[in-house]
Amino acid sequence: MTTLIAQFLHTVLVTGLALIGMAVMAVLLVSTAIVLAVAYLVAKVRGKPFVPGAAWQRTQHRWGFGGDVARPRDFNPRMKPADVVDVELRDLT
Repeated sequence: MTTLIAQFLHTVLVTGLALIGMAVMAVLLVSTAIVLAVAYLVAKVRGKPFVPGAAWQRTQHRWGFGGDVARPRDFNPRMKPADVVDVELRDLT
């Protein structure tokens, strides 16, 4: 009888966690759809075509994750080479 109750509680817990996970997934799916709809409407108002792939590539290149495309020379215009300090770390253990 104790095993039956333990298995029942385990089943309820796992089912509850699965349902919570599915609810979170649904929220993320809906929020992504809303963001894409807003981006589409903004592009429509501006009179430009909405191409998600191009927007993704622009964002990736802007943050320096552009793959084999070289970074522009003024990637971080606030940093001057003279301001960079080389620090050497040694392991003390």
